[in-house]
Amino acid sequence: MKLDRAEPESKFFIDTNIFLYNLTNHPEFGQSTKNFLKNIELGIVCGKTSVIVLNELLHKLVIGEIAEKYQLRLFQVPALIKQDSTILSGLKSYELVNKIELIPNLEILSATKEIFSLAKSCMVKYSLMTNDAIIVATCDINGISNIATNDGDFDRVDFLVRWNP
Repeated sequence: MKLDRAEPESKFFIDTNIFLYNLTNHPEFGQSTKNFLKNIELGIVCGKTSVIVLNELLHKLVIGEIAEKYQLRLFQVPALIKQDSTILSGLKSYELVNKIELIPNLEILSATKEIFSLAKSCMVKYSLMTNDAIIVATCDINGISNIATNDGDFDRVDFLVRWNP
């Protein structure tokens, strides 16, 4: 399903890649994700995400920003941060994630012990990695059946409908 065909008042969980495409003005998906997030802001569709997604988003942005700034490969960045943690100061990544946090009508859901417990069984049932399993558990517990993502792993989840940009 395509995000631009989302029905008004539909409830969506938003995955990390949707925010990344928007923030980085992705050449193929940037505009559709921008329009989708605008529909959340206007209250046309209901948008929810989690602190786990925002954590993953910040991590990816920080690693990418440092890699670009110091002309490193992504895998080299953690070692550089260990050598000199001051490089974490003054990054634009923090401001970008703050913009996401401030999107009107976007609800940021917490990760709870109940979600974590369910996520462990979701990992096995749907063959998912940890963060994706936490997303699935979050959707299940919060009655969310639509997920905005480009990640095909969510196609294995029987109660979720994946909407891609």
